[in-house]
Amino acid sequence: TMLPAMEGLIVPSKIYGILAAGRPTLHVGDPGGEVAEILESAHAGFTVPIGNPDLLVQRIRELASNPALGAELGRNARRCFDEHYSQAIAFAKWDKVIADAAPG
Repeated sequence: TMLPAMEGLIVPSKIYGILAAGRPTLHVGDPGGEVAEILESAHAGFTVPIGNPDLLVQRIRELASNPALGAELGRNARRCFDEHYSQAIAFAKWDKVIADAAPG
């Protein structure tokens, strides 16, 4: 969960571990935020707006009653991690930041 007011200030780091573990995610927070965007673009889980308990219950039941859906979302999560957040990709981004900050 994350309050919408925190969007733009932080990204819950646990999302990366969840993606790496290949698990589907049920995110309670801002549907327009970064975690929601990651989940939607990767088809790796669902976002439920804060204050919508009926949709939360619906999503929990949907995942509980459809193991194939959970498995598909999990595979998509792992693929997303491998393609966008792996160690090699993270190191390459840090190398660029350092090179840009201190050329030569």
